[in-house]
Amino acid sequence: MNLMDYEFLRKLLKERSGLDLSADKQYLVESRLLPLARKAGLRLALITGEKSPIVDRLAVKMGVTDVYQDCKDKARALRSLAEHHQLRLEDICFMGDDVNDLSALEIAGLAAAPSNARPAILEKCQFITKAPAGNGAVRELIDHLLAHATMGTSGESTVK
Repeated sequence: MNLMDYEFLRKLLKERSGLDLSADKQYLVESRLLPLARKAGLRLALITGEKSPIVDRLAVKMGVTDVYQDCKDKARALRSLAEHHQLRLEDICFMGDDVNDLSALEIAGLAAAPSNARPAILEKCQFITKAPAGNGAVRELIDHLLAHATMGTSGESTVK
């Protein structure tokens, strides 16, 4: 399972399509990356401290059904997600770049960050992308997950 923060998806969309989701506008989102990840068996979720209709629209466009908005405790959200899908925390990858991501990074099986994340975040991560946030970091992580995934008996990918 792959769990990513909304901020990274927002940066990914800006990077790959030029869309800036910081404004409150409706966008037609086209992305090949996330459907490819889902097709390979990775489950995607959004956890964000923001609360915005843009997050809802983005989730619908991307086919992401697990969305946690206005999240003050990302570790609690991650535990809730794991319980809901009957997953072990060690089977979840979480990518974050700032101190509000620290609690979730500490309990995820694979903690990931872009190269320009806060130093406290980088210290906690097992996977650090070469690319900075907004310049291919999410793509690099997904490529890594897909390259190291094997299919489990449930049909979901497991990263080795």
